[in-house]
Amino acid sequence: MIRRPGPPYTLLPYEARASLVFYGGEEEVPDRQKSPLREAGLVGGGLALGMAVTTILGALAGRYADQRWGTAPWLTLAGTLLGMAGGFFEVLTVMRRMERDIRK
Repeated sequence: MIRRPGPPYTLLPYEARASLVFYGGEEEVPDRQKSPLREAGLVGGGLALGMAVTTILGALAGRYADQRWGTAPWLTLAGTLLGMAGGFFEVLTVMRRMERDIRK
């Protein structure tokens, strides 16, 4: 258990851990536990964000190239597809890594 400093002290949780020696404490705060549901949410959210970012960056790069060389809409389409492929590759990489960790 971690003791949180009393009302006169408002600290962040990490600072509270470091300040236990200096301030003492009145209120007990349980340590964070790793929840499988929380971890799954973090991994899924990260994958979704990564997929969206790579697709958008690919589309923006393709649009810039289209405007520069006047090839609309072909390079925008190619950039979007390359961005999506990069996102799928990232998803596969993370899934393989997770499978390897589960087998250990």
